[in-house]
Amino acid sequence: MPSDWEQQLDDMARQQGTTPESLVLSAVKHMLSPAEPEQGTPPPGSMAEFLEGYVGVFDSRDWAPGGSVLQPIPGR
Repeated sequence: MPSDWEQQLDDMARQQGTTPESLVLSAVKHMLSPAEPEQGTPPPGSMAEFLEGYVGVFDSRDWAPGGSVLQPIPGR
């Protein structure tokens, strides 16, 4: 390992109150573990991602004179 990396690793370990070995093991474990999606971020291939660009809000008056009128469902 280059000496400047070793020094940076020593400094980082000292700041975090741990050993350089523990930092390296933690980094390797993180790299080898399956990635977890961040909270609030849809996973790749999600329905939200699929519909991005197609779902939104529009003013129905742009499409129908006077706008759309929703009709009640009979029996409800």
